Amino acid sequence: MACAVGGCAGCVVEVQTDTGPAMKRVCVDGPIFDATTVF
Repeated sequence: MACAVGGCAGCVVEVQTDTGPAMKRVCVDGPIFDATTVF
């Protein structure tokens, strides 16, 4: 990761949420995600 604070968006992953697909930042929203939600 380039910045580790969410500013660069270099760590973005697409996940499935209740409202549809969403982009989450690993350094801010992770680093652990439910494997069934990650595309």
